[in-house]
Amino acid sequence: MRYLVFLLLIFSLVCPKTGYASSVKTNLTLDGNVIYTNQTTFINNSGHAFVPVRTIANAIGASVEWSVVDKSVFISKEDVTIALKVGSTLLYKTDIPMTVEAPFLSTTNQIMVPVQPLSDSFWLTAKWNSDTKTIILSSKQLDVESVATNKNKIVLVMSTADDSSSNKFGSGFILTSNGEIVTNHHITTGSPNVIIKLSDGTVYTSQEVLYDDPIRDLTVLKINPAVSLPHVVLGDSSQLSDGQTVVSIGNPQGMEGTIGQGIISSVKRTIDGQSFIQITNPLSPGSSGGALFSLDSKVIGVTNGGLDDGEQINFAIPVNDLKNLLHNKPASISMPIVN
Repeated sequence: MRYLVFLLLIFSLVCPKTGYASSVKTNLTLDGNVIYTNQTTFINNSGHAFVPVRTIANAIGASVEWSVVDKSVFISKEDVTIALKVGSTLLYKTDIPMTVEAPFLSTTNQIMVPVQPLSDSFWLTAKWNSDTKTIILSSKQLDVESVATNKNKIVLVMSTADDSSSNKFGSGFILTSNGEIVTNHHITTGSPNVIIKLSDGTVYTSQEVLYDDPIRDLTVLKINPAVSLPHVVLGDSSQLSDGQTVVSIGNPQGMEGTIGQGIISSVKRTIDGQSFIQITNPLSPGSSGGALFSLDSKVIGVTNGGLDDGEQINFAIPVNDLKNLLHNKPASISMPIVN
């Protein structure tokens, strides 16, 4: 099942641009279920509708917290938190800032959230039925095209050495907004210089090895970005099933941001005493360290390699192995800074 966080909705009502005095009684449904009926929806002087945050959050199982000190609201579900502040047009989705067209407002007895054009990022579409005065919300169908929007979270990892014949390249993905990068151990081992290239072309030098597991072939590096970075959400590899559709994103043969579709051939394939997810996704040199996504856009594995003489017999390291590594942090290893 895909995750569902609190969703800010696309919806704009045509109304006179005459201030908050404008209001209309509306109904709201989510995936065919009635959330409320005949409730006042506020309209600001730009024509944007405001809906009650707690009502919708409860409907989708999200939690809501209100900060009296800085007049901010935090909506959370699973690994994602959305933050908005009264009077601000900035919305923060898990620390990543985005601009919205209208700030949310606080009335005497409830918090009203503007319906903004962000539904593509939050797995929701919205329609307005003028006959019944109903806002119709629908969860988006999960597909490969939706997962492909995670390309901006994939990086190119380049290991350089004095001997150019020892240079290596592979894939990686952004784990946190402050620049933690996941890749394979075999890409970086033995190299004094590791270069990380983001999807927008920005290049950083890795400053530190935060976590390293040679046995499971996992490494987490640290760069120091100037801005918050978009990052992945980790799933649960214990909940996978044979035949499940999965999407790989990496840099095979240096072809950056390549997307591959396949299925899980076996959720647990044991090789040399280690457990892997066997997949049919096409992998090539350079794919190692990339992200394997489920259709809910969560990372469920780290692509690792395949059999040279096999057809579509490829493997990924279960993401729960990465989680285990993150929960048992070893001593950090400093890396030289390359100008």
